[in-house]
Amino acid sequence: MSESRFHLPQTPPPRSVEAIEAGSAAAFARREEKAPCLRVAVRKIDTVGVLLSLLWEHNLVDATKYAGLASELAEIGKMFGGWLGQTMKTPSTLSE
Repeated sequence: MSESRFHLPQTPPPRSVEAIEAGSAAAFARREEKAPCLRVAVRKIDTVGVLLSLLWEHNLVDATKYAGLASELAEIGKMFGGWLGQTMKTPSTLSE
C-alpha cells in the first residue's frame, strides 16, 4: 500500500465539524436566523485556531504545516466574519 502525500485523520476534529454544521445551518436559515448560526461558526473557527496555536507552541505540529493551516483558517474566518457582517446589516443598508 503506497503512502499518500496527504493524511486525513480517521475522525475530523469535533470543533471543525461543529463549525461546518453551524455554517450549513446558516446557509439554510431564514435571514433573521442566520446571525446566531454564524456567531457559533465564527466562535468554533476561532477555537480551532487557538488549539492549532497551542499544538504549534508545544511542537506537536510542524511549523510549515502550522503556517499553511493557520493561513487557511484565517481566510475561512474572514469569510465567515464577512458573511456575519452582511447578515447583521438591516435591509435598508444592503443597497448602499
